[in-house]
Amino acid sequence: MKHSYLYILLFIGVLLSICSSCVNEFAFPADGAKPMLVLNAFINTDSTNNILYLNYTGRESIGDVSEATVEVRVNGVLVETAQQQAIVDNGFNRKQSSFLITSKFNPGESVRIDAWTPQTGHHAWVEEIILPAPLPIVNIDTMTVNISYPQEYTNRLMKFRITIQDRPNEKNYYRLILERQYRLVAQLYNEDKEYIKDTTMIRKTFTTYNNEDVILTDGNPSIGNDDNDVFDKVINYYNVFDDNRFSGQECTLNIYKGSDTPPRPGQYFKVLENELTCYVRLLHISAITFNYYQALNVFDSDIYDSMLMEPIIYASNVNGGTGMVNFSTETSVKMDLPPNHFEVDYLYW
Repeated sequence: MKHSYLYILLFIGVLLSICSSCVNEFAFPADGAKPMLVLNAFINTDSTNNILYLNYTGRESIGDVSEATVEVRVNGVLVETAQQQAIVDNGFNRKQSSFLITSKFNPGESVRIDAWTPQTGHHAWVEEIILPAPLPIVNIDTMTVNISYPQEYTNRLMKFRITIQDRPNEKNYYRLILERQYRLVAQLYNEDKEYIKDTTMIRKTFTTYNNEDVILTDGNPSIGNDDNDVFDKVINYYNVFDDNRFSGQECTLNIYKGSDTPPRPGQYFKVLENELTCYVRLLHISAITFNYYQALNVFDSDIYDSMLMEPIIYASNVNGGTGMVNFSTETSVKMDLPPNHFEVDYLYW
């Protein structure tokens, strides 16, 4: 990687300044200290199917929470005691205890979530004011283009030009998501061409490319995979941005997505239905959530070297523990896109 000691020092300074406005930060206990309770959730305030995950901090691996109580209050009034779900095993001996939150939240409401673990005596909570939803998306244009990458290859991508209107007279932070859902209904056959059953498969993808957009690259656009850069760049994988460049005005975001490969239900099948849907989602997020995603972008980019750089500081809005509970409001547009090569009523072998 193309690092220099001067750049490393500058990078650390920028990273620290990014997180300087955070109320809290992710912290880990010193050797021999009592583990802290970790709360993590990404809550869509319009949804009645949000999941809160609980764990304990640990030096080598996160700790499991076997028993806990989670209460949800709106404007100081208890509205729900969240139901514990089955413990999710994420591999590498890491398990997460999850709680289903079914309450919907409205802009301007004060929402508080408390978590207690009676066996260990932990109590952690988060309290946030729900943000107003973003203004409706003004317009979306799409086109299919060929993007050439220097000394590599040409890729056929779909370009989205998404025009949004910023909320006036306030500082705003956003996240843009292109959520594609490929739905395929097919009949399955064995190798003797005998019918077995019908099946439905759904595949969701989220990958995007934003390197050409001024706002999504924070003023540092590039064409393709630019090997002429002196330094590696932080890639905005999570498409978060603020309104510094278009405060109170309209702006158009340019973003690309690759081709969506349809799911393949088996070796022998006949397609009955084949459809591709894209949800263009614009989320209104808080400043602390914006800082959290910026830290994730640094960690996920090639720019970060754990051997040469200071540990990344992650924002946290949890009191009495650590973690991030993100509340977001959103506006979205549903688009039906042309699916890929599978034909209806044709048997694939």
